[in-house]
Amino acid sequence: MGCNVKEKPPRGRKHRHSSALTAGKLTVPDPNPNPPNPSPNSFPNPNPSPNPNSFDESGWGYCTEEQLEELLLKNLDYVYKEALARLISLNYDENLALRALLSNGHCYGSMDVLSNVLHNAIAFLNSSSGEDSSASAAVAFSDLRHLQEYSLAGMVCLLQQVRPHLSRGDAMWCLLMSELHVGRATTIEIPSPAAPPPCKMHADSKLISRRKVVPRSKAAAVAAETEESDIVAMVMESLENMSIREEEEEEEEEKPEDQKREMILDLVKQIRELENQVNERKEWAQQKAVQAAKKLSNDLTELKVLRMEREENQRVKKGKQALEDSTMKRLAEMEGALKKASGQVDRANALVHRLEAENAEIRAEMEACKLSAAESAATCLEVAKRERRCLKRLIAWEKQRERLQGEVAVEREGIARLQRQLEEVFVAQKEAEVKWRQETKAKERAITLVEEERRAKEAADASIKREHETLRRKNEIDFQRHKDDIHRLEEEIFRLRASAGPTQPPTPCPNTLSTGDSEISKSAKETNIKLGQGFNKPKDPSQMVNRNRECVLCMKDEVSVVFLPCAHQVVCTSCNEDHERRAKTTCPCCNAHIEERIHVYGATS
Repeated sequence: MGCNVKEKPPRGRKHRHSSALTAGKLTVPDPNPNPPNPSPNSFPNPNPSPNPNSFDESGWGYCTEEQLEELLLKNLDYVYKEALARLISLNYDENLALRALLSNGHCYGSMDVLSNVLHNAIAFLNSSSGEDSSASAAVAFSDLRHLQEYSLAGMVCLLQQVRPHLSRGDAMWCLLMSELHVGRATTIEIPSPAAPPPCKMHADSKLISRRKVVPRSKAAAVAAETEESDIVAMVMESLENMSIREEEEEEEEEKPEDQKREMILDLVKQIRELENQVNERKEWAQQKAVQAAKKLSNDLTELKVLRMEREENQRVKKGKQALEDSTMKRLAEMEGALKKASGQVDRANALVHRLEAENAEIRAEMEACKLSAAESAATCLEVAKRERRCLKRLIAWEKQRERLQGEVAVEREGIARLQRQLEEVFVAQKEAEVKWRQETKAKERAITLVEEERRAKEAADASIKREHETLRRKNEIDFQRHKDDIHRLEEEIFRLRASAGPTQPPTPCPNTLSTGDSEISKSAKETNIKLGQGFNKPKDPSQMVNRNRECVLCMKDEVSVVFLPCAHQVVCTSCNEDHERRAKTTCPCCNAHIEERIHVYGATS
């Protein structure tokens, strides 16, 4: 459904920041290698003209303002992307080139648009080359979309200042025809609708004049011009006051969360109601437009038939001066019906235009409501995120507090346990001190007893040694006496044998010899028995002394070597020599190192 470019109603001032906000949310698109070059036939002609010679045969005259604006923005988008690509090809950093375009990449100048943008951006880069990029001037626009909208609004405003009679739609059409060159756009003339061919009947001119629906009428141009100038002024004001709006948005973000939620719900309800109204009015307008187009097509067909009949009648009239009354009556009826149809078409067009204006206004309000709802939703999301972060932090703090409380409780239990253990240690220490004192006293008593036993043992050892020495001497004396007796007896026997040798001495009686020998042996046996009885007494301490003085290695000989410093006397002389030959330097009793060996001569040595 078509709409005249002059008849689009302006948006309300309360929603004038919507375009700026929308531009602020857009990002820089990827460079497109192929420039947008939409053909005039790419857009459908919503209002087909019945006259082939009507306004703008190329089809641009039937584009809406939105379509023209979209085409111009696509061209500007291609221009800025091409400029960015060329700056990058000139070894400029991509971020620096984008900053230059957003700061000074306007398209005004004496050259074409691309050359102007490149010239201004390079001038900015050269002027800021000596300074730090981070300390350069602030970026004027948030992204390329914002810059494109601002540049388009500026070119349209400049063209309207040069040619005040142009509406916004006409200005955009001129810019589109001149490839965004403002100088050439000022020289383009808006084609007026061609006049229909002259008609021989006086009623045809009136019918045709009623039938004509010119998309750009002079009366509408005057009203639309002021409206479009207001729109341009509003756009300029919205672009220049971005910081003020951002501050207002920050203030709005500080509103309570409940009010924002209520506002969002109200806006959503209003958006739904407006969408329903727009859909209903759009369907009704489409139905009316289709009905009017069908009726108009039928009327045009009948008109063509009537014209053909009229021409035939005129040719017949040359031969025949009279025309039948029925034909004239039918022609008059058709002319009346055509007038009525033209009036209905005019009314339908006016109604369609009014509905389209209301539809555009409702659409603008819907966009503003959507933007407000999006802003409120974003604010609510941010608040919800902050709330979630705070809740997470609070939960973490609660967990940490509980953990610390648990640790404190555990530490307190540990302290109490340690205090109990300390008390138990103190009690055990006191008990240990008491036991230690008792043990000390018992040890002193034991040491005293041991000392007494040692002295008694030394005394007993001394007495045993004396008795042993006395007994040994007595045995030696007895043995020597018996030995002397035996020697004396042997000498006497030898003397007796020698004296009896030359005279057949009587053979000594065996009984005599045996008696002597038996006496000797008897005396020796008695001595041995006495010695045996002396050593085999079970309670004789000398026997214990001999057992204690046996060598620990051979268990035969008497000990006769003392090891120092351990003072052990545990080996005999032969075992000591064998022990020393084997290079053993430790005591066999206590494994202590032997520093000196002392030979002790006992009673038998």
